[in-house]
Amino acid sequence: MVSRGSDGAIVAACPFVYSRGRRFLYLDILPDSFMGDPIVSENVGDAREVFASLAGSVRFSPRRPVLAIHIIAHKNTIIEPLKALGFANKEVKYGLLITDLGNSSLDQIWSQGLEKHDRQAIKYYESRGTLFRVTSDRNDYEEFFELSEGPDWNPHGKENLYSNANIQGSLRLAQVVLEGKTIAGLLFLVDPPISTVHLLTVRYSVIRNIHSPVTYVNWKMIGWANENGFRYIDFGPWLSDHVVDSAHLAHRMKNRFQATFVPRVKFTIQPSGISYAIARKINRGTRRFSRALGASSPDTDS
Repeated sequence: MVSRGSDGAIVAACPFVYSRGRRFLYLDILPDSFMGDPIVSENVGDAREVFASLAGSVRFSPRRPVLAIHIIAHKNTIIEPLKALGFANKEVKYGLLITDLGNSSLDQIWSQGLEKHDRQAIKYYESRGTLFRVTSDRNDYEEFFELSEGPDWNPHGKENLYSNANIQGSLRLAQVVLEGKTIAGLLFLVDPPISTVHLLTVRYSVIRNIHSPVTYVNWKMIGWANENGFRYIDFGPWLSDHVVDSAHLAHRMKNRFQATFVPRVKFTIQPSGISYAIARKINRGTRRFSRALGASSPDTDS
């Protein structure tokens, strides 16, 4: 969906996909994305005017009835106007861990975030002549998927990743190479318009020493982002309960890399108009009738 100003220029955009419910369809904002907020131009004085028009932007179709519009946002510039309009909302399970290099320099992360053993691990790999490199060559990705530890991938999933993420050439692979062998890798997306690097997943090989290559690849990744002019490092979705649990990896990640936990809020917007009002009334009546029919059904065991 797009919103245009009086001169016809686009002032806001919001990508949606159809999601199927039991009886109706829903419009979901990029359900597989963790940073899919609507985009609103800085020239818009009051974003509430844009979002207020969403309810009337969906045309009723008996064949493809849309019951609700779902928006999940993490930016306050989006969340506050939507809340002010009174749309139903709730905080979702997974928030984001984001490091802002504008607020935390590499020196600060090194001295105040990383613990002693983290710094020792980084120095260990540096002293061994470890190579850190970033590539977008598809042939290098096969080495990444062959690494032993990390999320499992199936070939179909890999093909989707290649085709979808490479549409705009945004997919990258960071490799850690020791003695000619890849020991860790990190898939990530570059997002220059919002100065963000999105970390997708890490894989690594178990090697016989006390120092994990995962801390090393994350540290080098932050350095790469800084050198290439990116301000934000998005460490992806984490449960809010885990972020405050001192024994959990999420809590340690947050402290190590001076990251901030950013909650995400889901908004539900009901389409407006006479046709939708009638459809909702019929739907409520159908549900009440179904419940009543179920309650009055005879007991087959009697």
